[in-house]
Amino acid sequence: MPAYNRYTLQINQTITLTVTDAASDGRGVARADDKVFFVEGGIPGDTAEVRLFAREKKFWVGRIESLLTPSPDRIEPQCEHFGTCGGCKWQQMNYSAQLHFKEKQVRDAFERIAKVPFGELKPIIGCENHFEYRNKVDFACSEKRWLSRAEMQSDQTYEGNVMGFHVPKYFDKVIEIRHCHLTDGRVNHVRNALQAYGRTNGLTFYDARSHVGYLRNIVIRTSDTELMLILIVGADRPELLTPLIAFIRKELPAVTSLITIINTKHNDSYTDLPFTCEYGTPFITERLGKYRFEVGPLSFFQTNTRQTERLYQTVSEFLPEKSNIIYDLYCGTGSIGIFISEQAEKVVGIEYVPSAVEDAYRNANLNSLEHLSFHAGDMAKLLTDDFTRLHGTPEVVISDPPRAGMDAKVVGQLLRLLPERIVYVSCNPATQARDVALLAAQYSVQTLQPVDMFPHTTHVENVALLTRNR
Repeated sequence: MPAYNRYTLQINQTITLTVTDAASDGRGVARADDKVFFVEGGIPGDTAEVRLFAREKKFWVGRIESLLTPSPDRIEPQCEHFGTCGGCKWQQMNYSAQLHFKEKQVRDAFERIAKVPFGELKPIIGCENHFEYRNKVDFACSEKRWLSRAEMQSDQTYEGNVMGFHVPKYFDKVIEIRHCHLTDGRVNHVRNALQAYGRTNGLTFYDARSHVGYLRNIVIRTSDTELMLILIVGADRPELLTPLIAFIRKELPAVTSLITIINTKHNDSYTDLPFTCEYGTPFITERLGKYRFEVGPLSFFQTNTRQTERLYQTVSEFLPEKSNIIYDLYCGTGSIGIFISEQAEKVVGIEYVPSAVEDAYRNANLNSLEHLSFHAGDMAKLLTDDFTRLHGTPEVVISDPPRAGMDAKVVGQLLRLLPERIVYVSCNPATQARDVALLAAQYSVQTLQPVDMFPHTTHVENVALLTRNR
């Protein structure tokens, strides 16, 4: 390996590197002469000519110019959009290697961030379906189509109005998606048909800079037998909407329910906006185990239904056979609490979002469960002595926070409550490890179970079983 010192390296220089590890953001990691290089598009085992394009205090960043020796784990990506879309980081890596590095991500987080002993790290639970597993996809509409370098250099003219995904780091540019392999054929057909209709009928596509345009977003939710189309438009234009609805009803029979939302805001968030159910029902039905869930247009529900059942089964296995009271923190629409409801005399769910609590009660009623209650509010303020006097002190706490992890005040409340065990579900092992370090004063980590919910991405779910020290 050539010697590189701080005087010889410079931006736009091409150097030879061998990738030896994978970072949690999907980039390859190489080391030479005590320097660290992050290699975009690189996977462990690659030897490549890498062009440097950025320098940070402790590392350099580059991208592969030419692949000299491909890694034995390198495969041909299935998707034509891979490398530009940004949704998948590891389609060029075989699936067993993906699982290896996701499991390593969990181990590294607990060894380097939590810095506490842990018992068993179980082998990661892989996903049976590597493709077509997403039950929800959000497509942006844009008059500005992202052109790849090859497209810009060609003589071909490309139409601007597209439906697809935002290119990473560009809020106003959208890559036209013809076929996303993470969702099923119904979704791809509906998206392509709507894009063609908009172009043919002169509908304007949204411009994120000028905030002008009719077609703004389409969100598609699917179950095995149902497809909900959420059509988000930028203005109240019945003369445009009525024929569009007629087209969907006639030409897209896969759409079993159609929801419309008018969004005139300068941001794409829509969960705070009213919706209209144009036809069908305002929900689709999902199943986890023997339980049914009605998922509405604004509901949160895990986006890989089959793997969610395996994730929740892990939670169930980490619980006692029967508990008096289980608290379910960050309960969302109540799916975990409902799934494990037979293992508790009482389940108490707490969630920040009031509409999610409404969904949780609806789903509990759908499954005829009367021993579950759900409460909306600031978790750190709700978990008071008055709350536990009213609802009982939990023997077990399940926590499934967002990627940012638990608020430090919530961790403090858990250290005050001192349940016998905590089952911590996380989509971010780094923040989970940080929180576990705070809980280590009273709890030991017995078992870690990684679960791959999203093949070909770098994301990994992890379930940690913590038991109270004696």
